[in-house]
Amino acid sequence: MKFRTEIETPKSPIPIHHKDRILMLGSCFTNNIGSKLENNKFNVRYNPLGISYNPVSIARFISHYGIDGRSILADDLWMLDGVYSHRDFHSENNTYSRASYVTDLDRKIDAYCDYLLTCDWLFLTLGTAWVYRWKDSGEVVANCHKKPSSKFSKELLDTATIVDHLDKAINRLLYINPKVKVVLTVSPVRHLKDGMVENNWSKSRLIDAIHMLKSEYEFINYFPSYEMVMDDLRNYRYYEKDLLHPSDEAIEYIWSKFQYKYFNNETSSLLPKIQQLVKAQNHRPMNPTSDSMVHFCKKNLALIAELRRKAPYLDVSKELNHFNALKQQYQQEKRP
Repeated sequence: MKFRTEIETPKSPIPIHHKDRILMLGSCFTNNIGSKLENNKFNVRYNPLGISYNPVSIARFISHYGIDGRSILADDLWMLDGVYSHRDFHSENNTYSRASYVTDLDRKIDAYCDYLLTCDWLFLTLGTAWVYRWKDSGEVVANCHKKPSSKFSKELLDTATIVDHLDKAINRLLYINPKVKVVLTVSPVRHLKDGMVENNWSKSRLIDAIHMLKSEYEFINYFPSYEMVMDDLRNYRYYEKDLLHPSDEAIEYIWSKFQYKYFNNETSSLLPKIQQLVKAQNHRPMNPTSDSMVHFCKKNLALIAELRRKAPYLDVSKELNHFNALKQQYQQEKRP
């Protein structure tokens, strides 16, 4: 007897490899999967310029700041209560210094441009089709930064507008980086501040726009993270207490589906050993000078050697330095 409808996630014809360069942009859900990839030693960058929710701002990250490499203009910064911000970027970039805001973000943009134009995979997670326009310029903003609501107009993007912005940005990127594979997904986070009905209008337009793009381009793939939570798990037990964000259990479920879809047997076989090593590196010994500690170090140095032999492309330098340092500390303490 079946008690739920499980989402089918057929294998991707092109798997993700540890050697691939992966870039992930979009909503806060991007960070959930991006951190999983990072913790498993994938070459990934996720939201390097900060979180962005709407497709117009995400497309602007690709074209305006990524391909064009536009710098931040100090005159474009907002200042409220001594804090400097920019309408195109998340508040995580905010500072108390105008000069440091420009310098720090330009440095991030330079590194981001290099990665965008050479990445193998680009994942875009769309959060909402609701946008706010700054009345002074008419431009869609990524973040209002607590400016008075009277300074903005709110609107729901239509499907054609979403398709137009993403289509132009992706095509520009494809012209420069023809090897890139694009994966689109809709965030399962519920934007109930807009209203429950309004949230559904928003998500439906995002899904419709992605369907149109996917129908037009073979290199665009869809990962159904939204449907996994809303139609597969379909229970409030898989949400945090705020009833808006997927729980850790739901994220683990989506991650398992992600692994099945995008990893081949070679990649999947490495993950348990990588997690064993990462867990060991995070372990804090009670007595770093005990005999059991040197055995612990030797065991993990042997594991590092095995991983380097099987997958020389993995970066395990952090763990190698850690266990060598522990071993050296043990040897120094044991000297008479």
